[in-house]
Amino acid sequence: MPKNRKRKPANGLVLIDHGLLKSAILDLGLSETAFAVKVGISTHTMDRIRRGEGVRAGVVKVIAKFLNVKPTDLLKTEQIWTGYHQSARLHCPKHSEWDADEEIGDPIERANGLRYQVFRLRHRQMPERFARGKCYQLDRLATAEDQRVRALLLRHPRVCQKFRGHPQIPVNLGVFPENGGKIWWVIDDWTPGHTLAAALQVGPLQSDTLSAVMKQIAEGLRAIHGLAIIRRELAPWNVLIREPENSAVLTDFEQCRLLDGSPTVSPTWAEDPYRAPEVETSTRLDGRADLFSWGRVFVHAATGRIPGMGKEAEEMHSLHLPASIREIVLRCVALPYYERPASIDVVLASIADWK
Repeated sequence: MPKNRKRKPANGLVLIDHGLLKSAILDLGLSETAFAVKVGISTHTMDRIRRGEGVRAGVVKVIAKFLNVKPTDLLKTEQIWTGYHQSARLHCPKHSEWDADEEIGDPIERANGLRYQVFRLRHRQMPERFARGKCYQLDRLATAEDQRVRALLLRHPRVCQKFRGHPQIPVNLGVFPENGGKIWWVIDDWTPGHTLAAALQVGPLQSDTLSAVMKQIAEGLRAIHGLAIIRRELAPWNVLIREPENSAVLTDFEQCRLLDGSPTVSPTWAEDPYRAPEVETSTRLDGRADLFSWGRVFVHAATGRIPGMGKEAEEMHSLHLPASIREIVLRCVALPYYERPASIDVVLASIADWK
């Protein structure tokens, strides 16, 4: 590549010159984290800028307004590439109350061709109010798969509605299609903070945070198990860590299996190192599938690494954990489901006094 050729960001993003921005932040006497909080952007977005990755044009405008400069003054390139995918751009629907404020994480494509992106949304009439929006692109799915995915999308609000007010379950604000049903939006109330996955990119959780987060995840699982709902796909990327108290919120219930007579179909599975082995093969699941995922998430959060299945004991060998905590975690990650604790209540009783 020629030396003077400018880097082109992917997925409709633009590149902020981190050197210029850092200089402006230092002039304000702020750290980058403090600057992100004052501006109203996530620490994840600040990390993307630091790594030289693209961000949405709306993020540039917010930062430029705060610094009282032109948006183009911050960019490595003035060209804005528009399009998550050129044939099907992901925008907030025109009839919505919300505008896309920034992307949260990278676009994701599942094995069945389903593509989606998570956004922070800003209310058009109340700009101080935010929401978490997931934009699902269905246009590449076969008809039968399209219908199955629509049914899954509607499970998230149904689960959230059952637990309105629970501290570990988000408040859902709506689910609706646009563009003739080719795009669907799932919108939740905004949880200030970041995903557990983002936190683990930095390293393992501190002991007190680990204890609080894993207890709260277990409390969320107890709530949904109490209504015969299995999470099935518990993983760090669908656990939000609410700031500043570092409390856990479970989200993305689209893959939940409701055991109350609701229709259930087998999904097209993507690789997931946290998913219980029986989820992909069994038509009869119980809460022990979620206990396995809880244990795998625990190991990752405690060590900063996710080991191969069956290797958790050696990965945790050097951790300073009470023997009872180590024992319950290893019971949860047993490969045969019948060797795991009988319920999440057993897990919560075992970790109740852990601090």
